[in-house]
Amino acid sequence: MNILPITQPMPSREAADGEALRLLSPGQFAEVYAATEADACAAEGLALAAVSAFAPRLPILWIRHGFIGQETGRPYAGGLREMGIDPARFIIVHARNPLAALQAGLEGARCPGAAAVVIGLWGETKAYDLVASRRLALAAAENSVALMLVRIVAAPSPSAAAFRWSVASAASKAFPANAPGHPVFEVKLLRARTGAANARYRVEWNRDARTLTAEPLAGDAAGSRENFRDRPALSGAVVPLSAHRPVPPGERLDHPRAG
Repeated sequence: MNILPITQPMPSREAADGEALRLLSPGQFAEVYAATEADACAAEGLALAAVSAFAPRLPILWIRHGFIGQETGRPYAGGLREMGIDPARFIIVHARNPLAALQAGLEGARCPGAAAVVIGLWGETKAYDLVASRRLALAAAENSVALMLVRIVAAPSPSAAAFRWSVASAASKAFPANAPGHPVFEVKLLRARTGAANARYRVEWNRDARTLTAEPLAGDAAGSRENFRDRPALSGAVVPLSAHRPVPPGERLDHPRAG
């Protein structure tokens, strides 16, 4: 495994891939696509983790297309704290439509007083095209603002983003005494200006150290993720449980969701 700060290139077995495997840097614009609709929260979570290390004393503008809140819920301060992210840093904007979200993100990227901007869009939209992406990339570069665009239920399309990632949720590894483990993601590089692509990683977010641990995945790991999703759903408690832990005696996994 490779332990790395999120603002630096991921170590790689091939030196040529080192630049391509960097998630984001100040002044860069990157795209994060949820692998499936069910991975919406994973995609947003990784984006927030990626930008939280930039300029810790500066605010982060988080813009969400209103439909995301309807489908996945609204931001929860306690959940951000559990991820090791200070919720007080966020200025949250709920945009009525994709065009409003992109405009707010552009204005945020033009503000040098912000550490980063995260824009979340749900579904396909004509508002986000090559011209719009170029404006975002230029604004981020001119003001050294880290900018991430999260796409949910959308197919990748040509853009000016330096990197494009596909993100899916993955099973965490439990801590001693069966305590919930760190958040884990399956990440695939779809596009990079260096030309390298299709590298896959199992990425773990260390909430205390605020670092990512990247483990290269050989071949297509989608099968393992699907097997994990086929397991019975846990009950309604909103806690990051690990799929590798045994079920306590007498506990059922098939009872109806509470509430």
